[in-house]
Formats: sequence, C-alpha cells, structure tokens
Amino acid sequence: MATLRPPQKVRLLLTAALAAAILGYGWLAGGFSGAYAQLESDATSGGQNQAAGLSILPAIIDHPVNPGKTSGFSVGVTNITQRPLAVTTDVKLLAEIYQQVDDSIRYRYDASSWISPELPDFILKPGQTRAVSFSAEPPADAGPGGHYAKIHFRVVNGAVDRPDSSTLIYPEVSALVLMSVPGEVEETLELKLSRPAILSFNPSRTITVELANTGNIHVIPSGTISFADGTSRMHASLALEPRLVLPGTTTAQSFDWRPAEGGIYTALADISYGTPLSQLRQSSSIFIVLPAWWVVLVVMAAVPITVRFGLNQAAKRVKPKRRVLASDKTD
Repeated sequence: MATLRPPQKVRLLLTAALAAAILGYGWLAGGFSGAYAQLESDATSGGQNQAAGLSILPAIIDHPVNPGKTSGFSVGVTNITQRPLAVTTDVKLLAEIYQQVDDSIRYRYDASSWISPELPDFILKPGQTRAVSFSAEPPADAGPGGHYAKIHFRVVNGAVDRPDSSTLIYPEVSALVLMSVPGEVEETLELKLSRPAILSFNPSRTITVELANTGNIHVIPSGTISFADGTSRMHASLALEPRLVLPGTTTAQSFDWRPAEGGIYTALADISYGTPLSQLRQSSSIFIVLPAWWVVLVVMAAVPITVRFGLNQAAKRVKPKRRVLASDKTD
C-alpha cells in the first residue's frame, strides 16, 4: 500500500505551525534579548591610566576666559610607577567636536590653539607629582559660549608592543578643557524619543532618548524616563545618566524595560538642564504588550487550525479511483 505524502505547500504550513509553537515557548521562557548601545564617556576614569603609569588631577578643567586676555591654570601629573617617566604634552582639538560638528563651524568651538604649556616636556621620578602650568589666551574676537580642547600627557619611554603588529604604542592620559567666554550664551537642547513598535510579542521594549545641543555652550542634562499604562499609573522610572553634551553634538541613551504584565503603555521623558533650569518633556507613541496567556492562546489555536487546513488541502489533492462493477456496464 502506497504511503500518502502531503504536497510541498502542506508541509510548509505544518513547518510554520511548529515554528510558531517553538517561538511561543521561547517567548515564555525568557523572551528575546534586546540589544542596545550605550555611548561611553571619553574622559579617563578618575584621571588615571595604569597603562601610561600616570595620574592627573583634575581630569576635567572648567576655566572661564575673557577675549584678548591671558589667564592660567594647572594640572597635577603624578608618576604612579616605580621608575622614572619622560612625559611630553600636547594640546589637540576635542575629538567629539571634530567628529560631529561641521567643518564650517568647527573653528567656533576649537580652543586648542589658545592653550600653551609652560613646560611641554619633563621627567617624573617614581611617585613624584608635578603641577604643569598652562596659559590660555583667547583671541580678541572670540565668540561667546563654550570652547574646548584636550590636553594629552604621553609617556615617551614607556612604549608598548602590539602583539598583532610591529607598531609601538605610547600610552597617554588626557584632560578635558572647557572654556566659556562671556556674552550671549545660548543653552538649548532638543529632545527626541524613539518610536517603539506598536504591537509586538516581545515584552521587552527599548526606548532611546536623543539630546541634541543646538546652543553655543556645553550642558549636563539630568532627568528620568518613566513608563505608564493606559490609566496613567506609573510602572517604572529610570534615571538618565549625566553626560556632557557639547555644542553641535548629540548624545543618546537607551533604556530597556520589560513590563510585569501586558497592557497599553507610553514612555515619558522628563529632562532638565542649564542655568536657570530649563525643562523638556516628551511622550512616546503608545505600544501594546500582549499578556503571556494571549501568546499561549494564539499558539494553541494556530497549531491545530494550520494542521487541519493542511490535511484538508492534502485530501482534496488525492482523488480515489472508482471501481466499475460488471452490473454497471452497459452495452
């Protein structure tokens, strides 16, 4: 007796039903892991770099200046190794400004040419700390607002071999310099919330908060992003990580939230910044999280329906042969 084999279309339907069941089980077991990127701070943690063998203090210099006038500041540099270190100093344009700001306006924020070290090269004995002095001389036509640079302290006798190449790496530690020129200072941020998928079987949702500095001075915003249901009941409130946002740049932070139950939700960002304090508020579009029992119900209903449909299609394609009896024959 020949074995009845369903046609290819039916087999595909059965496979889809099985895949739906597996996905539903996987969702209940823990869901899909949502990946999100978080931007890292460029400032060296604590002003220390063990690879370079140096420690600096402060790691961030906030130094007000006046156009056409010279002023000074210093950075403490410490040798945290047990050997003498030869150190060289270099002042460069801040990388964030270089990467995000258009060439035509980049010069407005670049203060690297204003800063000069009094002693660009020096030697530190083991454990020694030296106060390295710098002079800052903005031009007479320096515009109001923020101007930025980064000071690099590089160890020239501490080269490190790269295992995958013949290049030598000279470790360094850097300090961020923030200079503000008085005048018409504009502290302005623009807030943008990402739009989550309206309906999804994945209970975890990722909301991204973007803050664009459209003013001419740096700001450090703070705030929260909250999640509320359709009755305005708050379910979670997550704090925004304080970050320095430079003029002409944008920073983004992502928040991954998994509600305890299904329902209709919205996200609300509440941001404050500047002096005097300014407020920004924005709500996301609604998104629907299906309860777990809905997923089970859909999977349980979809599997038998799909299987039955596939069998019916297979039955229609198989036509039984009619047996012709002798009595049915006519002359």
